[in-house]
Amino acid sequence: MSADEVQSGGGPGDGSPGVSWRSATGAPRTALRRTGEPLYRQLADDLRTRILAGEFPVPDAMPTEAQLSLRYRASRITVRHALALLDQEGLVHREQGRGSFVRPRAIAVGPRRLTSFTEEIRERGAQQGSELISVEIVSVPVETPIDADPSRRCARLERIRRADGHPIAHQVTLIPAELGEGVESALASSGSLYDYLRTRHALEIDSADETYRVGAADARSAELLGMQPGTPVFMVERVGYSGARRIEWTRSVVRGEDYEVHVHLKR
Repeated sequence: MSADEVQSGGGPGDGSPGVSWRSATGAPRTALRRTGEPLYRQLADDLRTRILAGEFPVPDAMPTEAQLSLRYRASRITVRHALALLDQEGLVHREQGRGSFVRPRAIAVGPRRLTSFTEEIRERGAQQGSELISVEIVSVPVETPIDADPSRRCARLERIRRADGHPIAHQVTLIPAELGEGVESALASSGSLYDYLRTRHALEIDSADETYRVGAADARSAELLGMQPGTPVFMVERVGYSGARRIEWTRSVVRGEDYEVHVHLKR
């Protein structure tokens, strides 16, 4: 790990063989204090500080319950309660049989300038990734707000969007059919639709309307995002404009724990 290590070989202050965990200063961390504050909250506070400082890299697993128990001289029940609290706070997620993992930082949106999904991921300091699942030419669905050519044909793009390798959104995008030539190879290399429209067609998405809803993941999104069908998700619908023309419609199904909406209110 970046500042502390858990490794085989044991070490002073651990009270057990097989675990050596030292802080950035080189001194072993102290055991939990026997004070009026519950031990699990003390442990959660310490782990929270370390998570927010970036000491546990995403998406690597955190130390196991056994390692945490030995290092902090705490019971496994105390460790489980601490991890459950961090899970409730959205800092970690636990996977049966695999352990606990730090959640990637949520995408925080609110009153802001227009950005693409790629830009949002980069601005939060994460490594963006995009997996293109399919590209096909289809008829524009009825009532979809997009200004297509008279034939009402469009290119349909289906993608998985990732942050630090973690799948966080399933996206379906429609653009007018005449803008779809070459989009498959462009997205496979760069992952950014907005970059493609700018460089290939000299079109800038300069404004957009977005609608946010809370919904439940359908079977398709659940499979692609690694969750159970019916899991709560954010449903984000965007209509992107180039001038007065609507040239993008995107529906994003985003994992609920990976998305936040911040709004500043004034009376």
